[in-house]
Parts: sequence; structure tokens; C-alpha cells
Amino acid sequence: MPGEWRSDPTGRHEYRYWDGSAWTANVSDLGKPSVDSDVIPAPDVIPLPPPPNRRAVTAYEAPVRNNGLAIASMVLGILWIWWLGSLLAVIFGHVSLSQIGKSNGRQTGRGMAIAGLVLGYIGIATFAIVIAIFVIGGTTDNGNASACKSDALTLETAEEVQFAKSGTYTTESGLAPIFHEGRSGGVIVAG
Repeated sequence: MPGEWRSDPTGRHEYRYWDGSAWTANVSDLGKPSVDSDVIPAPDVIPLPPPPNRRAVTAYEAPVRNNGLAIASMVLGILWIWWLGSLLAVIFGHVSLSQIGKSNGRQTGRGMAIAGLVLGYIGIATFAIVIAIFVIGGTTDNGNASACKSDALTLETAEEVQFAKSGTYTTESGLAPIFHEGRSGGVIVAG
């Protein structure tokens, strides 16, 4: 190990030379080297320097890990699962971002949480659009359904009039005159 100038452990000089295994008599004061003529104390009196390039021992630190809700948010945002996954992706994404922010660097996964949020909101927006399409444009009634209902009601009335007149029901061809009278605006009257 190469030697180096360090603070003098005896305090008599500014610097003393450490040769890698022991202090030497070589000293320096205000940048002027000299030799210390006094006896250097025994090594057990002078504190030894710390070993070079060693990290100081610290208290136990929890390992950095990914937030589980951030992972779940991203996975549910990708899968959608009939839009329920999108809703859960948004919820888990917001909760995980809060947890990551409060973890003081012990949790990661901010990118996954944001990806889950974006995909979840896209899924919810898609669901809203699909619902709007079914609600607004979902009816296929082009007016024929109303006319059909009206014709059925008129036909039923014609059958009742025929039964009231003759006491029996007849075929459709027998109801035609009564039916057409009701369709043309005439009033069907039993009598």
C-alpha cells in the first residue's frame, strides 16, 4: 500500500507521513517538509488511520423494491377485464403513487403506476363512449315499429268488432274490410 500525508495524530505538526504500515518521522508544517527529531510514540498510543476506500458501517436499510400496487395497476390497465380492470387500475395507480411518494426512496414503480393510470383512464373513457353509443344510437326504430304497433291494435279492435257482430271470430280476409276502415281513419264501432 503506498504511503500518504495525513493529519499528524500527535498534534505537534500539521501533517505526518504514513508509509502504509506505520507513522514516520517525516512531517510538514505550512507546506515545509522536515524530520521530527522527537521520538515517535508507540503505535498503540497513536490511533491508526482508517483503511482506505472502506464504506462506513451504517444502520440496516430496507432494500428498495417495486410497489405491488403499481405492478397491479399496470397489469389491470393492460387487461381491462370488461372495464372493471380499468377502474381498479386507476384506483391502484393513485394509491401506489401515494405510497411511493411517502416511502422516502424505499419503493419504486412510479412509471408502472403512471402507465396503469393512463391505461385505466383510457379504458374508462372507452367504456363511457360505448355506453353513449348504445344509449344514443342504440335504437333501431325507424318509424316502422310504431306503425306495426298501431296496425296490431287496429287488427285487435277489428277482431273484437267482428266477434261482437257475429259471435264468432273470422279469418284475416274476413277482417280486411273492418281493418281498412280503421286504418283509413274511420271509427270502428261494435254494433
